[in-house]
Amino acid sequence: MDNIKNIAILIPCLAKGGAERAAGLLSKYLTKDFNVFLILLDSKEIVYDYSGEIVYLESEENFKKSNFKNKLLFFSKKYKKIKKLEKIKKELEIDLTISFLETPNIINLLTKTGDKKIVSVRSTRSLQTEKIISRIENIFIKFLYKNADKIISISEGVKTDLVNHFHINRNLIQTIYNFYDFDQIKKLKEDKLNDEMEIFFHKSEVIINVGRLITAKKQASIIEGFSQVHLNNPNTKLLILGDGPLRLELQKKINDLDLDSVIKILPFDNNPFKYISKAKVFILNSEREGFANVIIESMVCKTAVISVDCLSGPREILAGLDDYEKEINDIMLTDRGVLFPRTSKKGREEAFYIQKSIELLLNDNELVSNIEKNATEYIKNYNDDAIYLQWKKVFKEI
Repeated sequence: MDNIKNIAILIPCLAKGGAERAAGLLSKYLTKDFNVFLILLDSKEIVYDYSGEIVYLESEENFKKSNFKNKLLFFSKKYKKIKKLEKIKKELEIDLTISFLETPNIINLLTKTGDKKIVSVRSTRSLQTEKIISRIENIFIKFLYKNADKIISISEGVKTDLVNHFHINRNLIQTIYNFYDFDQIKKLKEDKLNDEMEIFFHKSEVIINVGRLITAKKQASIIEGFSQVHLNNPNTKLLILGDGPLRLELQKKINDLDLDSVIKILPFDNNPFKYISKAKVFILNSEREGFANVIIESMVCKTAVISVDCLSGPREILAGLDDYEKEINDIMLTDRGVLFPRTSKKGREEAFYIQKSIELLLNDNELVSNIEKNATEYIKNYNDDAIYLQWKKVFKEI
């Protein structure tokens, strides 16, 4: 580690995503020991805290012309972008580059520079095959990632996925969980709701989901399951916090069920914690997750968690299980929350598990209290100093 002085963090931007937030928090620790440069590929927009010097791969004019979110465009011009990155690395005398997310990881590994290269993998990539670009990226992962000096997986589930489906040597992969700014979450959760939301929450048991309104987050099944919960528990409400292409479709489903007075969809708020902390239960029903940061954040907000066992993240957090060879086949009550099985069938079976999981907690306040207490104790493991020591250990080994 003594020969590492200048570190680059390669990310799309410093806004909007969990990976970008994590990169910003990592930079704040790295600047204690290293010179840190954050190289932004996608946008000049900065929302998250960071430390170090910002470097833009493109001029402002080119940022407007060439959006890295259009990854097909990126691949068509990758040679030019890689050469620009190589030039920046050489000018800044970068000793180590840490990249987050697939496009930055790929161009990091394609640069022919003498720096050490670490890639951070944050999702179960084998489950991402619905888009052509995802399948192309997966080919790159299979053939390129083995050339990294180290791969950092966000969970044991992601590590297992890389080993089993991309044939990457297990010894090359190190699982390191995210940094979390617990003090900031605790501060933000005290913010007041607006008048409309105060009324919505008043004397109600609110179930909350936070996430993009896309097929992979499966909010439609949450709505279906909640409709049955509400029949049995008229005091319950459902709040979905997020934006996305399924907004109108989900709202139509709510209207068709005649539940528009008890189910609300709000645009994503930079402070979801003020809602989560006031809810009875947080529920996650994602098709896939790398880790599911929002589960930890809900624990910080002292809100009980229900999650689908989507095979990466939730079972590690809620049940302390990292063996992904077997799937659960029934609802599992753990010390820190409730897991329910993912299903191959859509609709009734999935909604049934959601309904029963919610009702399990609604009808037992003592159980909820114990879960919240155990979760509060558990999150002490996510000590930022300890996590940073894991990163430094990796630097010594490469």
